Amino acid sequence: MGVDSIASGVSSTALGRQTDAIGENAVSVGYNSFVR
Repeated sequence: MGVDSIASGVSSTALGRQTDAIGENAVSVGYNSFVR
């Protein structure tokens, strides 16, 4: 169980980072459209 928990923790961290990157891209795109 311990190993499974570690693996799922790593997966969610990677997924969280991807989601953060997508969110940052969306924010910068929205900001650019607003400025223009």
